[in-house]
Amino acid sequence: MEIEFFTYEDEVWYRNEKGENRQLTENDTQIINHLFTIIKDQYTEAYEQLEKHFSSLNYDVRMLQYRIVVRFVKCNMGNIDVSKVDLDDNQTFSFEKVACPLRGECKLEGIVCGAKFNSRLTHQEERIARHLCNGETKEKIADMLFISPNTVHNHIRNIYKKLGIHSIVELIKTYKQ
Repeated sequence: MEIEFFTYEDEVWYRNEKGENRQLTENDTQIINHLFTIIKDQYTEAYEQLEKHFSSLNYDVRMLQYRIVVRFVKCNMGNIDVSKVDLDDNQTFSFEKVACPLRGECKLEGIVCGAKFNSRLTHQEERIARHLCNGETKEKIADMLFISPNTVHNHIRNIYKKLGIHSIVELIKTYKQ
């Protein structure tokens, strides 16, 4: 899923892979859920602060997730950029320096805008990394942890991304240090 985001009249819009421009609304549940998961897992500090900021919406999970995603996108990917998409096929964000009328005043500046990538592995990612280093296959790991091979694959992708590595050999070297 490749997406380019932009703001128009203070609303978040996106250009999908077909080149169609659409306004991002709370009804775009697939995109919202996907982005929300990335933000929560990979930009933990920004997620926690946005969750506090929108705490009055805790009763409405769908709206809370939508507002977190919209604010994150506005602060980091609100400019249209024809040279690089904001979310690529590897589920990596490409941040942009976004003009903000609250620059210097916003309590979330430097936390949400220019959010820091969480490079710490989760407990599950640690378990999977240890199994990989012990020579277990994705399928065997999935069976042992009672999760799908696709979930294992996603965890491995996140492990590589967080550790800045590209192969099992590099993972083993990292864990032997």
